Amino acid sequence: MRRHGRKDGNHAELERVLRQLGYLVFDCSAVGDGFPDLTVCRAGRVQLLEVKAPGGTLTAEQQRFMQLGWPVTIVRSLDDLVAL
Repeated sequence: MRRHGRKDGNHAELERVLRQLGYLVFDCSAVGDGFPDLTVCRAGRVQLLEVKAPGGTLTAEQQRFMQLGWPVTIVRSLDDLVAL
C-alpha cells in the first residue's frame, strides 16, 4: 500500500531558510513510500533531506529507503542546516 508523506511542523521554515542560504529546493514530501522530504542543490552538490520535528522518528518506510544505501541527511533544526 502506497503511503503519502506528510509535512512536519518545521518543514516550511527549514525550506525557507534553505532557499535563503542559496539552495535550490524541490519539495518531495508528497511522494511518500519513504522518499525524503526535500531534494536540495547548491554549488552542484545534490542532497536528500528528511525533515523531522525535534524528537521525531523515522517511519519503517524511511528506514528501508535509507537501508538501500541512499544518502539521506535528517534535519530537525536551523543548526542542522548550517551543518550541511
